[in-house]
Amino acid sequence: MNAETHDIFLIRVTNTNCKENEIVLTYDYYRFNMKGTSPKNAPTYIESKIEESNSKVYRCKICGHLYKDSEEAIKFEDLPDDWVCPVCGVGKDKFELIN
Repeated sequence: MNAETHDIFLIRVTNTNCKENEIVLTYDYYRFNMKGTSPKNAPTYIESKIEESNSKVYRCKICGHLYKDSEEAIKFEDLPDDWVCPVCGVGKDKFELIN
């Protein structure tokens, strides 16, 4: 369906093979493990507080993923030019310094 600003895909699940002990991709998993965020105008938006520190924090302009230098093995500035966001796959040029 075309919703003017985006396309909406509806599906009907007819069969699944989900096993009991496997990780299921839920919104909670996306938010807490993939560090994904919702835009401010979304009903699921939760304001994140960024701790004051000397470490730099970069945010993906597309999906909101946060790259915190203090939590990663490589500083954002030292990542290769072909590095992409682990959540949505866009390049480094789509990240902004927020702290």
